[in-house]
Amino acid sequence: MLDGEPVFGVSVFVALDDVRPVSERGVLSGKLRTYPSIYRSTVGELVATNLGLLPTFAPPLYTVPLPELDRVDDRPPRWARFVQTPTPIAESRNE
Repeated sequence: MLDGEPVFGVSVFVALDDVRPVSERGVLSGKLRTYPSIYRSTVGELVATNLGLLPTFAPPLYTVPLPELDRVDDRPPRWARFVQTPTPIAESRNE
């Protein structure tokens, strides 16, 4: 909820510095190590695509609001330009 209205969005982890658990390596070696792939971007790329970041709970967790999730049409979503890549520090899986 934002200003009393529901917000559609995607939860993201943001690397906030070069060391500690909020560094890129810290974020990737935390919960994300269990994900086989991720979408990587920079704050600059999000801003250039007119997407923002809302703080959610405690850092490094944020939400990228996606208001177009409540519209129905044929336009491609703004986040479609981001490329899915293997997680650099993924746990091996025996599936």
